[in-house]
Amino acid sequence: MKQNSDGFHIARERIAHEAEAFTGFLDLGQLGLTALPEEIYKLQHLQSLNLGSYYINDEYEWLSANSNISSNKIQFGLGQLSKLPKLNKLFLGKTDLAGLAWLNELKKLQILDCSITQISDLSPLAGLSALQELYCSNTPIRTLSPLAGLSALQKLHCYSTPISDLSPLAGLSALQVLNCSNTLISDLSSLAGLSLLQELHCIETQISDLSPLAGLSALQKLHCSNTLISDLSPLAGLSALQVLDCSSTPISDLSPLTGLSALQVLDCSNTPIMTLSPLAGLSALQKLDCRQAQISDLSPLTGLSALQVLDCSNTPIMTLSPLTGLSALQVLDCSNTSIMTLSPLAGLSALQKLDCRQAQISDLSPLTGLSALQVLDCSNTPIMTLSPLTGLSALQVLDCSNTSIMTLSPLAGLSALQKLDCRQTQISDLSPLTGLSALQVLDCSNTPIMTLSPLTGLSALQVLDCSSTPISDLSPLAGLSALQVLHCGDTPINDLRPLAGLSALKKLDCSNCSLTYFPKELLNRATLTELVLFETKIPGIPSEVLSQRKTANCLEFLRSHFADLEQGTVEVAEVKLMVLGNGQIGKTQICRNLRGEKFDDQIPSTHGILISSTPFPLRKHGKTVQLNIWDFGGQDIYHGTHALFMRTRAIFMLVWIQQESSAQEHVYDGMIFRDEPLGYWLNYIKYLSGSNNPVLIVQTQCDHPEDEARYLPGIPRELLETFRFCKPLLHYSSLKNRGREALNAALQDALIWLQEQQETNLIGIGRYRVKCQLEELRNADMAVPPENRQYRTLSQEYFRELCEESNGKISSPEHLLEYLHNTGTIFYRKGLFDDRIILDQSWALEAIYTVFHRKKCYKQLRQLRGRFTRSLLEILVWNNYSKDEQMLFLSMMQSCGICFIHHEGNEAEDSEDEYIAPDLLPDKDEISAELEEKWDSGFPSEGMEFEYELYHPGLLRSFISKIGRKAGLNALYWKNGVCLYEKNTGSRALIEQETIEDWQGKIRVQPRKDKQQLY
Repeated sequence: MKQNSDGFHIARERIAHEAEAFTGFLDLGQLGLTALPEEIYKLQHLQSLNLGSYYINDEYEWLSANSNISSNKIQFGLGQLSKLPKLNKLFLGKTDLAGLAWLNELKKLQILDCSITQISDLSPLAGLSALQELYCSNTPIRTLSPLAGLSALQKLHCYSTPISDLSPLAGLSALQVLNCSNTLISDLSSLAGLSLLQELHCIETQISDLSPLAGLSALQKLHCSNTLISDLSPLAGLSALQVLDCSSTPISDLSPLTGLSALQVLDCSNTPIMTLSPLAGLSALQKLDCRQAQISDLSPLTGLSALQVLDCSNTPIMTLSPLTGLSALQVLDCSNTSIMTLSPLAGLSALQKLDCRQAQISDLSPLTGLSALQVLDCSNTPIMTLSPLTGLSALQVLDCSNTSIMTLSPLAGLSALQKLDCRQTQISDLSPLTGLSALQVLDCSNTPIMTLSPLTGLSALQVLDCSSTPISDLSPLAGLSALQVLHCGDTPINDLRPLAGLSALKKLDCSNCSLTYFPKELLNRATLTELVLFETKIPGIPSEVLSQRKTANCLEFLRSHFADLEQGTVEVAEVKLMVLGNGQIGKTQICRNLRGEKFDDQIPSTHGILISSTPFPLRKHGKTVQLNIWDFGGQDIYHGTHALFMRTRAIFMLVWIQQESSAQEHVYDGMIFRDEPLGYWLNYIKYLSGSNNPVLIVQTQCDHPEDEARYLPGIPRELLETFRFCKPLLHYSSLKNRGREALNAALQDALIWLQEQQETNLIGIGRYRVKCQLEELRNADMAVPPENRQYRTLSQEYFRELCEESNGKISSPEHLLEYLHNTGTIFYRKGLFDDRIILDQSWALEAIYTVFHRKKCYKQLRQLRGRFTRSLLEILVWNNYSKDEQMLFLSMMQSCGICFIHHEGNEAEDSEDEYIAPDLLPDKDEISAELEEKWDSGFPSEGMEFEYELYHPGLLRSFISKIGRKAGLNALYWKNGVCLYEKNTGSRALIEQETIEDWQGKIRVQPRKDKQQLY
């Protein structure tokens, strides 16, 4: 393996430095070394060596390696370390190390870290009698047997390994610290005789009994959260115990802790405990976490004068009165409770942090004298004034979001305030913040604030969110040299020039703004690393180079776009025509007519999306535009794929027939498809694309005048008026080309209106040439029989050759690929399909469609509850495709949410990935018996309902797919729901979708713990 020259040079420099400094420690971690420099063996004084990603210093702190080139990959020659006679500490964590055979010569080794490696055998350690500390976590080690004779071992960290037996540790009488969390261990019996054990971590294991710990009188810290432990009785005599974490367990009784006078920290959160009475006499207790328990009374804490931190959030407590005399209390979290007053806190002068969000607090007056208060979260409460905070000069962080406050005046003198969140309030004036020179973070989004002028002098401000406000001018920010993050989306802002001088700006979000232009000096600023422009309009710039999702960073894409423009520009004289509607009603025939092709009743129904193009004359402007026609399959199975393409500037043609007065079904090619009423499709366009694109509503199959509808059935006027441009009643016959003049005129009007809304977009000449070449390849391929087509997919190499033929006019082929995908010219997802580019999307979608063919495999896959493997589909429907093509189809199905991996295969065991297609899942009544076993409907559980404007058939399918990728086998699926189990927290959830009137939908979520772990 090739040596990293930079890393090797740094290593030699550090060795030379250590030869003079003589500290005894050398850090060669993260240098990308494949061998050690020979000079290292001259350091005969060396005691500690780091070759990993982190190490322990003399103060016993874990520190990261001082370089970050890459992990070392030293597989040979490590045995030479025996030439360093005083070496006793060796750190190898997070490297490619796979074996330790060379270690047996390092007899003086006291500390070894080999965590996060591929080491699976500890046998070479058997003779290291001086070893005191071993860190082998996050490795495939299965047995600790080689450690049985290491009598000096004091610390062992073997968490996150497949270890299932601790018996080799039974004789290690010097052991003081053991971390065996997240392993397969279920029994602690082997620890019974380890009298020096002070600290034990057995989190997320199958341990259910603490009895072996009963005699461990030296035990000071025990972490047993997320286990099956239900009884703390064995701890009753452990008088040295200081820290106990038994959270997320079935423990319901704290009585065994009554006499543990040394206990300082207790976490019993997320348990069914109902009383804290056993804690009443624990005078040393400093920190208590009882959140998400069934505690309703804090009275037992009355005399705990040492208590400093208390978290009682998400409990049924209603009063804080028992806390009145706890003068040492510094941190209190009583959020999500029924507490109505903070009066008991009035005298707690040591209180520094208070979280009372989502409580019933309406008055902050009791906080008036709490001069030590630094952090206050009173968000989502009914408070109406901040006046009691006027004198709290130490206050640094305040969250008063989503409250009824209307003024920030009480904050005017709080000079220490660093962070303020007042979003979703009625605050309209930021003037009180004028003098707060320490303010670093401000969120005033979703408020009626109209000006940022009061922020002009806040030189320390680093983060500002003023999104969803009426603010239209960023000039007050021009001098804020420390500003790093700005969110100003969903505002009337159109000019970004005031930001041009902000040298520290790192992130900018101007989503859903209409900008006059984008300043190049801002775009090219070196400090800027993230730019979000989702649904932002910038004259001349195609939306396809901007953010395609709400959080997508488009900075490099926009930079590449401008770089390509410098090589020459071309007008984008093309517009998308998105043709939507139910299946089997004539959408494809309309598209054929628009392309100048004759009616053909032998043309099969569109499956997925069929993309074509045709020139269309704009008579008013005397020029021609290219109409890119997207013929969307109406089958509901493909609705999930529509969202990938519909958030775009386009004309939407909604096609319907007279019989569609209500939802129904139709049968085609052996499959039953659901039809949706016209109102559904209008809401569908509004939901996925907004109301700023032209909509043409075309009734088809109007062969005769009497076929024409005189009104749109079931469509309220208000719905039509939400669209800025809508031609609601067009009639057309593909068979007779009847109504073509009116259709052409409507298209003319829509195209002209669309162009008037935004300037003509420009792209680089190189991009234009590559795009034209791809379209020519696709069109030529479509003109020959399917068996003779050569360009269904393209390799990265071929695509780069096309880019190179542009003679340097393409700055980034990768960014051009994304642009072409966003325009619909190709389908590409980085990392999918072996990075191949799909040029013929209809070919891939046709193959996917066959999976749902009722005659070919629908019945078989339904019987298998929607489960299948690649080889099964090959037998049933994909026998004419290669294995690579089949994997491509499966990748595309996953990316569109049509299926997900239910169970990952194992190549070594010759097993395949098993997939589930949500549309092939059984109905709920077919799995009712199994559901009863997993979910007791009579058992109490809290629930939440989420209503949404449009019932989208692909919504829950996509949701189930996302859950399925993570839940895998730990879930029961049916067509409109899922019941899942999360093993780490022992939680279950039932998620179902149902439809309500007016094409609206509802998703119901019911989470809960198992019976023994309800809370």
